[in-house]
Amino acid sequence: MNREFIIDVSRSIGTIDYAMVEKDAIIHRLLAEIASDEHLSERLVFKGGTCLIKAHLSYYRFSDDIDFGWAGGRLWKDRSKRSTESNCLAEIKKVIERMTLIASRLEMAFDPTLSSRNDVFVSNTGTKVTFHLHYEPAISPSSGKIKMEINLVDLILHRPLRMSLSSLLDRVDARTRYVHHEDVLTYGNPVRMLSYPKEEILIEKCRAAMTRGQYKIRDTIDLAMLKRRFDMDIFDFEGEIEEKLRFTVDRFQRYREAFNEASLPEDPDELEKDMNLLIIPRPSNLMKDMVEINKHLNQLKNEMCKK
Repeated sequence: MNREFIIDVSRSIGTIDYAMVEKDAIIHRLLAEIASDEHLSERLVFKGGTCLIKAHLSYYRFSDDIDFGWAGGRLWKDRSKRSTESNCLAEIKKVIERMTLIASRLEMAFDPTLSSRNDVFVSNTGTKVTFHLHYEPAISPSSGKIKMEINLVDLILHRPLRMSLSSLLDRVDARTRYVHHEDVLTYGNPVRMLSYPKEEILIEKCRAAMTRGQYKIRDTIDLAMLKRRFDMDIFDFEGEIEEKLRFTVDRFQRYREAFNEASLPEDPDELEKDMNLLIIPRPSNLMKDMVEINKHLNQLKNEMCKK
């Protein structure tokens, strides 16, 4: 990717964050490779904030990592803990093989050895794996890194859908598209991928906000944008939020401990810190919606703790 392409794309969409524009384009190309892989495309289910902005909502913020669930529950349903861990490890090794090939094709640095713990990290008693894939940026002096996380054991309440993913390059002007025709094709090709529906993302975002070791303001931003775009209210999903949350806290101690810790911030000054992620004009009353969402989630936390 050449620096002129990054600069022109940034100018076209109205941002000077060249590093995030480049990372977003590389993420899209990485997703295209995963979607075209015969093994991964049937097993990995795209989820999280990057899925939300690419599959459900037009780009309103940058996202710098990619998250996946696992299709079906065959790895853990009606199985012992040892059997589940064994099944997950076998699948993780297969995914590592495929990601090693993809990283090579994209000229990304990736150490596939489990024992070195350089770029492959297994956690949650062997049911989650995190990859770090490295690239040499065209503008930034420091190397770039994309984090990819796969959760092989989770409760999925709404059936995944194969969806078209938008690209940040969809927003560039005709001049940029003409001048950088080859780069636009390379980094902005249409991608279809098995993905969480918006209902599942809302439920999972609520769970994440309440169980992260370190709260991320972007979770609340995403929930507020879902409410604005689709009129989706947490009140309508309280039962499923509790069901999915209990699935997690009953299995993993670190999430249980985080759930029982401090409440989510309700102070607008505290919630202001991640607003630089937005690449659109701030919607009216966004902060008001965010405060109300965190108050509601804190209320849910208190009610569940009493149970």
